Amino acid sequence: MSRSQEAFALGWRLALRTSGHARLRAAALAGAAALGTVLTLAVLMIGRAVRLAPPGPIANDGAGPWWLAGAVLAILLPVVVLVATVARLSAALREQRNSRLRLLGLTPGQTRLVNLGESGVLALAGWLAGLPLTWLGRPLLAVSGIGGRRYQLTDLGPGWLEVLISLFVVPVLVAVIATSTSTRGRRALTTARGAGGTRPGWWRVVPLLAGVGMLVMARRSPRPTDLQPGMRNELVLGGIAVLALGIILVLPVVVRYLAAWLVHRGGPVSTVAGRRLQAQPGAQTRVLSALLVALFLATGAQGVVVTLQDVPQYAIPRHHATVEASTTLHVPAGSTAEKIAARARTVPGVRDTVVTHVMTASCDSSSPLCDFLQVNVASCEAVQQLAPGTTGCRDNRAAWIDQPFDMPGQPDALTISLHREDADGFPTGSPLAQVPLARADVVQLPVDASDRLNGPILVPAGLPGVQEGLAAGGYAEVHVTSDPRRDLVEAMRAADLQVSSFWDMGEMDRIQRTIDTVRLVGALVLVLGLTSCAVGALDRALERRREVVRLQLLGVPARTLTLSHWLEVAVPILLGAGLALGLGWLAGDSYLLLVGEDERLRIAPDFMWPMIAAAGFGSLLVAWATSLAANPRIRPELIRAA
Repeated sequence: MSRSQEAFALGWRLALRTSGHARLRAAALAGAAALGTVLTLAVLMIGRAVRLAPPGPIANDGAGPWWLAGAVLAILLPVVVLVATVARLSAALREQRNSRLRLLGLTPGQTRLVNLGESGVLALAGWLAGLPLTWLGRPLLAVSGIGGRRYQLTDLGPGWLEVLISLFVVPVLVAVIATSTSTRGRRALTTARGAGGTRPGWWRVVPLLAGVGMLVMARRSPRPTDLQPGMRNELVLGGIAVLALGIILVLPVVVRYLAAWLVHRGGPVSTVAGRRLQAQPGAQTRVLSALLVALFLATGAQGVVVTLQDVPQYAIPRHHATVEASTTLHVPAGSTAEKIAARARTVPGVRDTVVTHVMTASCDSSSPLCDFLQVNVASCEAVQQLAPGTTGCRDNRAAWIDQPFDMPGQPDALTISLHREDADGFPTGSPLAQVPLARADVVQLPVDASDRLNGPILVPAGLPGVQEGLAAGGYAEVHVTSDPRRDLVEAMRAADLQVSSFWDMGEMDRIQRTIDTVRLVGALVLVLGLTSCAVGALDRALERRREVVRLQLLGVPARTLTLSHWLEVAVPILLGAGLALGLGWLAGDSYLLLVGEDERLRIAPDFMWPMIAAAGFGSLLVAWATSLAANPRIRPELIRAA
């Protein structure tokens, strides 16, 4: 057997035939490789099926491929971080061991082969185990409904390209990590003695700044015409990926300055925690990296969901389908509103009908609003009947609906003049009635009923001259409410009634598919992040046992070690979580640029307060759980191991 083969075999024996801690690390690596393979292939197979399937809701939507690309990116990033984190478990102990092997005469190449034998074979075994698991799960994936459709097994594959990508994402990545470290000269002697690690450089800040810059550039060019075709979408997705990398890379820099501050602050607890962080500033990164990336992506995902749930295209049709359906009927010539309302009430499921009127109007301003203006005429009782929960309605004054309509040249107070309309719908003749309108007067309809009054202004029917004006001009509308249903419009048309307003249920379904996909992605990345953090934290705690026992033997109180451990673990989690939450909001808000070209949705940051509270509680929980493993009572076997 050649020296290279002996080095490779040594790595294999170190993985399986040493301590229970090493065997636990080996099992974690194989399990992470299998899980990473399954998730990587699953998301690539869905992308392949969408690409090969006949045109559907996603294919017909210009933003659909970019939404799907975002989902693929959001899942692959935590998978890569999870695999990389597990591949670097017990990094400090393994670096010391490799340095001792170097001092015994192994060359850098042979040391890399030892690492490859220890990690690469396990990753390859996990990858091979993940392939049949993915194949067995294809029927479940086909009927899962992810992306709003079912898939053919033949379209899912996986093809050779998907298998090749999974090979690079899992075992090849582990092999690169295993062979990327080498220890030379004096550093080998220093590392073999267990001395401190290297200081993280300022270059780690560059990816974070680059990711923010890419998103800012995309946000400052909201229209595709401002950038080359597709460049905005590439900037958004590329910026999110670079930001995720930047969070991982910048954390050691943050930990470095945190450690310096703790040491400078003085006191036994702060000094012990600071010296630990100074010795290995990258150790906490390996534990927290997947969790912070998951929190970063989950924050953006939750922000997208919260925002999409509030858009009228989703909120109103969903209210129709789940709470109360509504539509508006046209009153044709030769009929009356009362007759149309009576016919509508014969349709099964109809709860109520309300009659309002629309009149053509003008106003005393040069604002474009006054060029073509139509106002709603109804009593406040009718408005409450039509939209229960409406606030701000007064029968003695006109009011804006939902919010003042701001236009250039528009004063705070207007005089609205009601007119007859000509053949083209424009006001004609002398005013039939005039009513004042102040900027402060606003009628607020519930969000899910905001479509039931068309137009920006409500004129109460009881104001002086309005009833006389209605007798000479304007037209009536019949508003129908019914039990929740998706087919109210079709039912009205089947009764030979003319529908004048309705919402596209297909648009609601498209947004619902997007929400479901984003929620699924958020849940998956959080599971990956928590799994990686739990494995890494347990490994880190077991790795530090000998150090803690030595300090206890030197007389350091157990309470001091416990509190320093809490400080060492909880504070980096809080700092990293704050960074991940803030950048996650930026990523989610920028991701909404992919919704469409005609609107710009924004995420209100107040949704993050529960997540901030959860991050604080979670940091304390992790610190408590790992302190149990990292600070054991002194026992004879622990003294011998120290």
